[in-house]
Amino acid sequence: MGITPVGAVESWLGNPWYDHIQEKMKNVKSVGTELEPSLETTMSLKPDLIIGNKVRQEAIYDKLSQIAPTVFAENLGGDWKENCKLYAKAINNEETGNKVLNDFDTRVANLKEQLGDQLQKKVSIEEIGIFQLVIHVR
Repeated sequence: MGITPVGAVESWLGNPWYDHIQEKMKNVKSVGTELEPSLETTMSLKPDLIIGNKVRQEAIYDKLSQIAPTVFAENLGGDWKENCKLYAKAINNEETGNKVLNDFDTRVANLKEQLGDQLQKKVSIEEIGIFQLVIHVR
């Protein structure tokens, strides 16, 4: 939504960020992991707002909210579009948030049109071990 954070927790995969956001995050300071964010590092960055997740950081909400106003999404997975709306509202930029969601919906609709009959294929994924998957396409 056009805002680069001063700090962020590290990505689950990546060093420290997911590959697809590496370039955009080059000046962002790591504040630790999702499960163990550093309060000291977060405080040193003097954030205007902290956005987190209730599932991961609920235990430290009181401490985070003493550093800056803190907004938590209710869940990790769930409806990511609702989380996007929450974040847009938190940064007082609901118009851009709605544009991001509308652009996403338009892209999905265009892809569906391009894929045509391929959308009828059934795909199943079977895990056979850590990081090993078997994909079946019918």
